[in-house]
Amino acid sequence: MSVLVEVGQVWQDISSRSGGRKLRVDAVDATHATLQPVAVTPQKAVVALPQRATRIRLDRFQPHRLKLLLGERVQAAPAEVSPMVLTVRQPWAWAIIHAGKDIENRSRLTRLRGPLLIHAGRRWADAGETALKARGIAVPDEARRYGHIVGAVTVTGCAQDSTSSWAVPGMWHWELTQPIAADQLITCQGKLGMFRAPHTWRDAFAGSALGRRLVLEGAGE
Repeated sequence: MSVLVEVGQVWQDISSRSGGRKLRVDAVDATHATLQPVAVTPQKAVVALPQRATRIRLDRFQPHRLKLLLGERVQAAPAEVSPMVLTVRQPWAWAIIHAGKDIENRSRLTRLRGPLLIHAGRRWADAGETALKARGIAVPDEARRYGHIVGAVTVTGCAQDSTSSWAVPGMWHWELTQPIAADQLITCQGKLGMFRAPHTWRDAFAGSALGRRLVLEGAGE
């Protein structure tokens, strides 16, 4: 039986050894979901527990192992909601924040609209450096910072026919606006697909209007 596993859902592990633990889906890729242990209040607010996240194969989401809590999507409490993060190779991550790159080319579409944090991956894209130099953009040493949340953008749409000069034909074009550099670099581990920001993400944007808005309103897909 095929089960739709989505970011934001809360599942309960009903296997005999689990103790009924509850898990929030923070990221989904082609084969696995990344889940964070949580507690759920009687008002259905979700509170992240100080435990390590776990990865579970999608084919293990079966009725005798895991069930969708109360048969519905459970919304996290605003104070506990973290924005989504996307890992991007350097120097593309730098270009998104500092060089006007307003399209992120991906093989998959996104339905996310709103704030998205940009995480600089640990691998370098030679093609990115070549493309930037072809535009007359000098790649600074700053673009060689890896493994950090380096800034944020607002995702306003997703199409395959963008007229931006950054759009690659045949790809999904994530449309990005309002780039803002992080006040300080926050180290975190990148992942495939989008994932929830670590609890320290607020430190990266404490002095920005974006950071203040996210802290007050929360953010999510």
